[in-house]
Amino acid sequence: MREHLAIIGVVTAFAGVALRLLARYRPGTRSPWLNTLGTGVVALGIAAIALTREGLWWSISSICFAVVAIVLIASALWRMTR
Repeated sequence: MREHLAIIGVVTAFAGVALRLLARYRPGTRSPWLNTLGTGVVALGIAAIALTREGLWWSISSICFAVVAIVLIASALWRMTR
């Protein structure tokens, strides 16, 4: 099960990197919230990857990355609806 979660984490992190690259290099898609959303998705992927590791500090870092991801994604959603 951990292998599947690691794969999901890597795919999620790459999706976040793709969003950040899209925001940076595509002139027609320069939305102010796209960078924040990409960073939040990357943090969510890192949280999923850290969750697959054993140990207390990996669990703590997974929780911290998940909280950062929630704040960044919520911020991006708030900017989209503004």
